[in-house]
Order: sequence, then structure tokens, then C-alpha cells
Amino acid sequence: MKDGLISIGKILKVWGIRGEVKILPLTDNPHRYRSLKRVISVTPNGSESILQVGNVKFKGKYVMLSFKGYDTSEKSSPLVGSLIKIPKEELEGLPEGSYYIFELIGANVFSVDGRFIGKLTDVITTGSNDVYVVEDKRKEILIPAIKDVVKEIDIKKKTIIVQLVNGLDEM
Repeated sequence: MKDGLISIGKILKVWGIRGEVKILPLTDNPHRYRSLKRVISVTPNGSESILQVGNVKFKGKYVMLSFKGYDTSEKSSPLVGSLIKIPKEELEGLPEGSYYIFELIGANVFSVDGRFIGKLTDVITTGSNDVYVVEDKRKEILIPAIKDVVKEIDIKKKTIIVQLVNGLDEM
């Protein structure tokens, strides 16, 4: 997260001659794009632009967006490769017990008996449940993000308490 901005998509390519772009959503709720009025485009070299959202369409798992003032493919082509971001304050609320991945990254992970396991460095999204990637100086451990294993998450303290299952507790 850079300067309070959260990535919600990546511009893959220009789509058509009217300047629409094809976006890979980086959100569990791609329909959130319908309510967007503006976004921040951050190019691979770090330059930022505020873009006013025009039309929003869905094509399979992709989002097709048009931006006001970007009405030709020539005008939109410099946006390819950019991340689409929004200010953290504009994130949609989540149900209790649900967290954004950026809130979890960097959390210290402890076993229920208080032993430090490592830092959460990544979250792998699978079809059934997420998997937390936890690293210490010696190795990486994969922890299934299920209620039987993850006992407590404290976002303010950046801590996660887990009950390691057989095979995972041999550290």
C-alpha cells in the first residue's frame, strides 16, 4: 500500500477503438467498479493520474472501463500496465471476521501457546479457503485460513493466533 492507496485492478490492454481498457480486477467484488466515480492510475514507473470513470462493463472475469477524456485507443494506450487504485477510506466495509489481505500482511503469527511462528508475508487464494504464507528466518510455513486453525486475528495489534495441526507444528 503506497500513500494510503489500495490496488483494485490492473489495466491489461486497450479494448476497442473508443479508448476502453480491459482490467484484471484485484478485488473479491468486481461489481464495486459500478459505484466508482474516480480512480487513481499508477503507472509502472510510479506516476499517478486521477481518472474519472465513464462506462463500466463486465466481460467474463474482466472489467471494461472507459475514462472521461480517454476516448481513443491512442489516448488510453499509455495506461496499459497501470494499477487502478482507490484511497483506503473508500474501501467497502467487510462483514465481521473478514479482512482485507493488505490488513493481514506483516502480522506476527503465534501459536496458541504463545510461540512466535513468523510473519505473514502473503495470502494464497484457493477455491476452498485462503492459505497464509508465514515466514521466519529459517523457513516458510503454509497455514490454512480455517476456523479450526486460525483462532484469533487482531488487526490493530497486527497479530494472528493459530492452532497448528499435526505436521505443521514441527518447527
